[in-house]
Amino acid sequence: MGHDRSQELDDALPLARKAVGLGRDDAVALATGGYTLAYVCGEPDSGSANVDRALTLNPNLPTAWYADAWLRIWRGEPEIALRHFSA
Repeated sequence: MGHDRSQELDDALPLARKAVGLGRDDAVALATGGYTLAYVCGEPDSGSANVDRALTLNPNLPTAWYADAWLRIWRGEPEIALRHFSA
C-alpha cells in the first residue's frame, strides 16, 4: 500500500490553514500549522509568519523554536537556526 503524495498535500493544506486560522491565539496550533504550511505544503513565507506569531505568543514553547530553527535552515540562515535549536 503506497502513499499518494498528491492526496496528502491536498489533505494537509486546508487542515494546516484551518489550524492557524482557528488557532490565532494558540502558539501550539500556530507552530505546528506553520511548520506544516512551510515544510509539507511549500508555503515558507506563510509558515514562517505563523511560527513567528507562535514565538511572540509564547517565547518559551520548544515546539515553536524547533520549527523556526528548521525553517531558518531552509531559508539559508544556519547561524540563527543554531541559536534557535539551543533555545
